[in-house]
Amino acid sequence: MQLPARILSNLLYKLLVFPALILAFSRWFPEWIYFADQRPPVFLSILFIAIGLVADETILPWLGNQTATLQGFLFMAVVTWGTSFMLAGAEVTLSGAILLGAALGVVEYVMHCWLLQQREKETHHRP
Repeated sequence: MQLPARILSNLLYKLLVFPALILAFSRWFPEWIYFADQRPPVFLSILFIAIGLVADETILPWLGNQTATLQGFLFMAVVTWGTSFMLAGAEVTLSGAILLGAALGVVEYVMHCWLLQQREKETHHRP
C-alpha cells in the first residue's frame, strides 16, 4: 500500500477509534475522567490523531512496534492527565489517564501491526 493510502486508512481508523474511546472512558469512569463539555475530548482526539499520523510514519518504522507503542502510551497518558491543569472543565486523575492511555495504546498497537505489514508488502512488491 502506497503512503497516501496508508495515511488515509490510519486517519480514518484514528478518527473512529480515538474520540470513541476518549468519550466512552469519560462515561464509564467519570470519577477518574470527567469532561464538563466536549471540548477537551475533541482537543485530545485532534492532538493524538495529528501527532500519531506523523509518528506512525517516522517513529514506528525506526523504533518498532513495542517501543513506539510504549512511547505513544506514555505521551497520551501524560497529555490526558495534563488536561486537568490546562483546560477548564477537565478533571482527570493519574489513574484515569493511565487507564485511557493503556486503552489507546492497545488500539495503536493493533494499527501499528497493520501499518508495518503494509510497509513490508510495499517494500517487497516494488518493481
